[in-house]
Amino acid sequence: MARILTITLNPALDLNAELPGLEPGRVNRTRATRLEPAGKGINAGRVLARLGHQVTVSGLLGEANAAPFERLFADEALSDSFVRVPGQNRINIKIAEHGGRVTDVNGPGFSAPADALSRLEFRLAPLLADQDVVLIAGSLPADLPASAVARLVTLVRRAGKPVWLDASAEALDAGLSAGPDAVKPNLDELSVWAGTALTTLDEVAE
Repeated sequence: MARILTITLNPALDLNAELPGLEPGRVNRTRATRLEPAGKGINAGRVLARLGHQVTVSGLLGEANAAPFERLFADEALSDSFVRVPGQNRINIKIAEHGGRVTDVNGPGFSAPADALSRLEFRLAPLLADQDVVLIAGSLPADLPASAVARLVTLVRRAGKPVWLDASAEALDAGLSAGPDAVKPNLDELSVWAGTALTTLDEVAE
């Protein structure tokens, strides 16, 4: 099995609530709730570890509410190489109604300190030699420019390792400029990057 490193720059705690129907301005009672540590790179790492791969997770993690993530890493056999930064990770609320409608309320999360990227690069440098592939996935925290994604892609490429990118908007554009081996935008993200709505398979392929 492969040795895989995932990088998540803006982790989140997802509060998932299920209820028959949302009534704004009223007291709503849920059928079920669960609070889960998340983030695209973390989610991918969990799946890959369950498939038998050796997974290291890294990125930036708010130290104020890091404990749920640390428990998850231990439970899922993920090697924790996150850089801790001041502040708390964002809390996203997902309200799922019986009829299928889902409402997302996303929190702001921490602001990346000025030295966050250089600290992360220092942490990643010795790890790269032992990896078979690297995945950079998810959104950016406040105060971390999109160019950070390009710097990370470049760091991995200079180490001679394949790098996959799952990003959107300015982060996708910046990451592409550094030449990742593969990208995984969804249809909306690809449409934004292309500057036009993509509605057919031919348009997507082009």
